[in-house]
This record gives sequence, C-alpha cells and structure tokens, in this order.
Amino acid sequence: MVSTAPTGRMPAWFWSACPHLEDVCPVFLKTALHIHVPNIQTPDDILNSTNAHSSATDHPLDSTLTADVLRYVLEGYNALSWLALDSNTHDRLSCLPINVQTLMDLYYLTAAIT
Repeated sequence: MVSTAPTGRMPAWFWSACPHLEDVCPVFLKTALHIHVPNIQTPDDILNSTNAHSSATDHPLDSTLTADVLRYVLEGYNALSWLALDSNTHDRLSCLPINVQTLMDLYYLTAAIT
C-alpha cells in the first residue's frame, strides 16, 4: 500500500526492521491477506478466475480471487483512514484506518500509565 498521508505516531518496534523509512513520504506498507479455505482444491487464482463472480450481487469477500478480496479490504482501510482529519489541512491524520489509530492511542496511553 502506498499513501501520501503519514502513518502518524507509531511505536519504535513498528519501524525496527526499517528505521530509515520512519519519516519518509509517501509511506509504503506491505499488506498480506491470509485466507484459509479448505474446500478449494486449486490454489491458483488464474484457474479460478472464470467463475470468480457468479452474479453482480455477490460480495467482493465472496470472490475466489485473492486480488478482489485484498482490493476490497484495502479500499475499506482507505475509507476508514478518512474518518480522522486534520482540521487545519483537511487531510487525513494517518494513512491507517481509524481503528488502528485508536489502538495506537490506547497503546501510548497504557505506556504512559505504566
């Protein structure tokens, strides 16, 4: 995922593998999707692509294509990141979803108390 919005305040361990990227803009984040579906016999998305969408009313999470599911999840992350705006710049505070931003706030609150 590439974003021009910053990540916001993140713990030091988040950047431990690549500390030189902490203040870089745009932000590059790796995204992985782990799916466990025991009834699919062929894991190759190309082989399953012909019947990926059986109807227009199917939900993207019901797709057999990993790319469709990942796209839906990342679009949701992007939409959720717009729920926290900077009142001065009218831009996102972070490229991360609001729930992750809230977890980071709780992380720092807990760290301050202990």
